[in-house]
Amino acid sequence: SSSHAINPAVYRKLPYDTEKEFVPITLTTLAPHLLVVHPSFAATTLKELIAMAKAKPGAIPYVSGGIGSSTHLAGELLKSLAGIDLLHVPTKGTGPAVTEILSGRIPITIATVPSVLHHVKAGKLRALGLTSTRRSASAPEYLPIADQGIAGYEAASWHGALAPRGLPDALLKQLNRDINAALLQDANKER
Repeated sequence: SSSHAINPAVYRKLPYDTEKEFVPITLTTLAPHLLVVHPSFAATTLKELIAMAKAKPGAIPYVSGGIGSSTHLAGELLKSLAGIDLLHVPTKGTGPAVTEILSGRIPITIATVPSVLHHVKAGKLRALGLTSTRRSASAPEYLPIADQGIAGYEAASWHGALAPRGLPDALLKQLNRDINAALLQDANKER
């Protein structure tokens, strides 16, 4: 997962060396996130959120799935590109982060689409933007953040298949073909 690539930048000691011990086989999923706010939060658009954050630097918190998680890095990228300062509140996973925003204790999060979309559709959260550069098939009604004035903004979680370095090239190529063929089956594409 994306955390496999992120971990070397977050942790000083790991029981493996990502670059030296593994080789990629194929990317299996790429999942954008949604920037969402609690319905009680005053901002109803990304532009309003940015204006509020600029007016109160460091005063508005956002919750993530943890330090170094893809949602944390998505939030930090938003801060950097929008020129704002939000207060990062890490939790121990997506579930606790979603619980925090649903309770209204923390007004903002960036989370995987499946973890928040049903809450948005039920009116328990409000979506302000998608973290991909194009609309999502699972949430086509939400505009990408990059299309709302934050040029170059793109963040997502991904999963892929890796193998131990040293696996024969012929086997790596066969695994790539087989996994990609499975991913292209109609049932898997629909999921």
